[in-house]
Amino acid sequence: IRLDPPDNSLIYEGDPPKKAFIINLPTMATMKRPDIHDDLFDESLNDILGPFISGNIEHATRHRLEGALQSHLVGTRSKIVEYQFSSLWTSLETLVGSDASHNTIKTILENCIPILCLTYYEKLVAYLHKDLMRCIKTEYQRVLGAAEGRNSLEALVDILVSDETQPSRSILYSACDKNPLLRNRIYYLSSILKSTKIAKKKLMEHENRIRWHLQRMYRVRNELVHGGSSRHLYIEYLVENLHDYFDFIFSQIINRLHKFPLNSSLENIFFDFKLEYESYLKKLEGISDESKLKIAMAIVFDK
Repeated sequence: IRLDPPDNSLIYEGDPPKKAFIINLPTMATMKRPDIHDDLFDESLNDILGPFISGNIEHATRHRLEGALQSHLVGTRSKIVEYQFSSLWTSLETLVGSDASHNTIKTILENCIPILCLTYYEKLVAYLHKDLMRCIKTEYQRVLGAAEGRNSLEALVDILVSDETQPSRSILYSACDKNPLLRNRIYYLSSILKSTKIAKKKLMEHENRIRWHLQRMYRVRNELVHGGSSRHLYIEYLVENLHDYFDFIFSQIINRLHKFPLNSSLENIFFDFKLEYESYLKKLEGISDESKLKIAMAIVFDK
């Protein structure tokens, strides 16, 4: 029997009651992703609505985007985790589409993996920058100001790989004495970004993990829809990751529709991402006789 309590409940202990507790329901998996800051909401909403307002977008593309958003809305509003998962998977499947010549999961893998992998190292650098600002802001800002780069992310890459910035890395390591996980992330990225061979190897490992993850989600979806299964271990984590996958892919598509409004076919957009990912992998093989900083910049930003 599944209990469906209100958002918060008053629990009494003892008979007669001696203690009372207010029990709040845990945050739903669909709501664990960070929300848009209020200051950026209007800009973000305009970015999303732009392609829908534009007269250049194809009818089929508009129909699929609207259908994906409708399923996304159902998933995020539901309080039952299995419904959240099924609706979010439907959102992804609607967005990615299906090819009559391929099975569903093959099409999803072919279209999703390039988008999710193409910006892998840029996201790692961005996440590290965010956590450094949150955990050791004073020390980080001091070394950031002395580094080279047109923006904070480029300056962080310089700190991570250049021989001249070794003293800055030492400052960050010392500041992370009480945070060994953050210190390890600095070392990990520093070692990877100095070598295109290592970077490509780690990227291929990341690609395999995404492929296995999506395949696992597809199996869970089939068990929910066709097998009548009512509960899966760790499904809340699958919902959280599936939500992240969909939101990122959707945002990349919206950005592409803004950048190339006349190329509004989703099939063409996915094909362009495939070509860009293949080109990026070839570039990683061709970079050799360059400085450590140029190699790292190419790995993170040259896509």
